[in-house]
Amino acid sequence: MSKIKTFYRRNLPHILPIGATFFITFRLYGSLPVAVLKKINDKYEEKIKKAYSDKEDFKQERLDAIELEYFEEFDDALHQIKTGPKWLRETNVAQILEKELKKYDGVFYKLITYCIMPNHVHILIDTSIQLSEDCDPDAEYFEYTQVDDIMRRIKGASAFRINRYLRRSGSFWESESYDSYMRSEKDVRNRVYYTIYNPVKAGFVSDWREWSFTYVCFGELSQ
Repeated sequence: MSKIKTFYRRNLPHILPIGATFFITFRLYGSLPVAVLKKINDKYEEKIKKAYSDKEDFKQERLDAIELEYFEEFDDALHQIKTGPKWLRETNVAQILEKELKKYDGVFYKLITYCIMPNHVHILIDTSIQLSEDCDPDAEYFEYTQVDDIMRRIKGASAFRINRYLRRSGSFWESESYDSYMRSEKDVRNRVYYTIYNPVKAGFVSDWREWSFTYVCFGELSQ
């Protein structure tokens, strides 16, 4: 059993508190041109450096705002791009992915909501169901499946099955996902509404209920 990592960095920082609720976005391989993504990432890095260098109060609030600005620009680019793969708009492909998302519901997480868009996916999952009353999250080692491993399982199995269905080979998903942990119930509610209204924001439908591949636990909408 290996030590659980709660932080790592690739192109983006990944902060993964044990038992948190996570908003995760993952996308098709090649869904954004490298130049577009680099422009968004460079702008993000510049804002982060400035925030750390400024001597201001409430720095964490500013960092959170920068992260949200980054994500919304990234998501808008995925909506607007005319080129690149759109495999997920095919019903059978989306259904394969849905099956993988639901496979671990009640095992590694509570599945709060998801939305499968033509070239990317948003999910909101609560991993606290893995924590029993007698477990010690502060212990160096204990039984827990972290978000990066959960995503490897979902993306790996779905890529294999979808590629087989499409009779294609090669990369299906981009290896890195965007993830953000929820600090409050308000954050959770905001991400639920962001997720279900994503197809409306993209101009695909006028009512979120019209989008076939949106799921939400309705208890979350009433909170």
